[in-house]
Amino acid sequence: MDLSINRLFGTIPSQIGKLSKLVYLDLATNQFTGTIPSEIGQLTNLQFLCLDENQLAGPIPQEIGQLVSLSYLSLRTNKLDGSIPVCFGNLRNLTDLYLDENQFSISIPSELGKLKALQILSSSTNNLTGQIPASLSGLTSLSILYLLLNQLSGPIPPELGKLTSLQNLRLSENNLTGQIPVSLGDLGHLKHLSVSLNQHSERFMVYSNRLSGPTPQSLKNCSSFVRVRFDHNQLSGNISEEFGVYPNLMFMDLSSNNFYGELSSIWGSNKQLQSLKIAKNNLPGSIPPKFGSLSQLHALDLSLNQLCGEISKKIGKLTSLLNLNLTDNQLSGGIPEELGSLSYLENLDLSRNRLTGSLAKTLSADEEAKKLDWPKRINIVKGVAHALSYMHHSCSPPIVHRDISSKNILLDSQYEAHVSDLELAYTMKVTEKCYVYSFGVLVLEVIKGKHPGEYIQYVTTPSHGELRTEDFLDQRILYPTQEEEVILMSIFNLAIECLHSNPQYRPTMQLVSDMLD
Repeated sequence: MDLSINRLFGTIPSQIGKLSKLVYLDLATNQFTGTIPSEIGQLTNLQFLCLDENQLAGPIPQEIGQLVSLSYLSLRTNKLDGSIPVCFGNLRNLTDLYLDENQFSISIPSELGKLKALQILSSSTNNLTGQIPASLSGLTSLSILYLLLNQLSGPIPPELGKLTSLQNLRLSENNLTGQIPVSLGDLGHLKHLSVSLNQHSERFMVYSNRLSGPTPQSLKNCSSFVRVRFDHNQLSGNISEEFGVYPNLMFMDLSSNNFYGELSSIWGSNKQLQSLKIAKNNLPGSIPPKFGSLSQLHALDLSLNQLCGEISKKIGKLTSLLNLNLTDNQLSGGIPEELGSLSYLENLDLSRNRLTGSLAKTLSADEEAKKLDWPKRINIVKGVAHALSYMHHSCSPPIVHRDISSKNILLDSQYEAHVSDLELAYTMKVTEKCYVYSFGVLVLEVIKGKHPGEYIQYVTTPSHGELRTEDFLDQRILYPTQEEEVILMSIFNLAIECLHSNPQYRPTMQLVSDMLD
């Protein structure tokens, strides 16, 4: 009997127990309230029972333990509470058990380990406490075990390494402690392993894990890995010795741990990798050029480490890259011009490194400034304007750069401008007029070759009189051609508009960008 996805309401009638020959009952996605009637235990021929997405409350009746023919049981997304019944251990034919998004508390009964046929056990987003029972090692057919978003504590039982059919193990956002068992490395079919703490649970520390120590060496043998998350724990060890080559790996997050050691070039052999995040560890050394072989990579976050040396030009081969974050390291040298070929790149953060080639440094050195001719300076102004316009008008939520200055404009070897993400504010309620003013100051600095200082007040005063082109040009380089002079005068006048004392009269960055096209 399938009555799912209707608008049925009220309680489930106790008379349902009289349907003694019923083998299939689906009441999901309705508006049933009250408790699950104990009479449901009389349906001894029932093989499929789904009560998902209702408003059922109270404990699960013990009588469900009489449904020995049941192979599928799903009670997800209700308001059920109490404990998971011990009598579930009688359901020896059960293959699928879903209890997610309820209010179950107390510990997981060890009797669940008797369900030899069980393939899926999912009880996430509850209030389960206590330790994960070692008896779950008896679930020899289990392929999926989801216990994330509970309040489970204690160590991960090493007995889970006996679940040789396991493909998905997710224990994130609990209070688990201790080391990751070596035995998990014996799970040759394991594709998804998550024991992490995500951003939401940082707000609710009751969900955090505090796993520590090294990861098992045997994890190198898990060639079936597709997704690995160990982030936000206290794991340690040499990162290049702990992890190997995973031909199917698509996502790896090892952020916010205590891993050390240099990144190995063998990581570049994970050809299917789409996201690699190893932020906030203790990694020294350089970024291996072999990383340029990760052609599928969309996100690379190596921020908050101790990486040094130059940024490899091979990073420019990551043509699928959307996000590149290398902030807070000790990287040096210039910005490779090859980064300019990353046409899909949306977010680039190279701030708080030792990179050379900021606009301020170039303008302050006479020999370098002379290389910055008028076409290059015009392109710098346009490049910064287009970047700021994109950040505020094309990103959702808008991104406001709170410190637009020549120190935060980085130049690559071709003198193309890149806006450093040193002071970004991501917000739904922003005003851009403050950094439109800063952009105006920057434009005058690019044209004049030094910070304009008191010159700003002079050029924004209506009584300043007529200005000659040579009054605001950098005298260290050749006088512009007639065509360049026209463009520079137009840019100068636009900068004056950006410096208007009344923010309401300043143009938007989108308008500025359009006018410079």
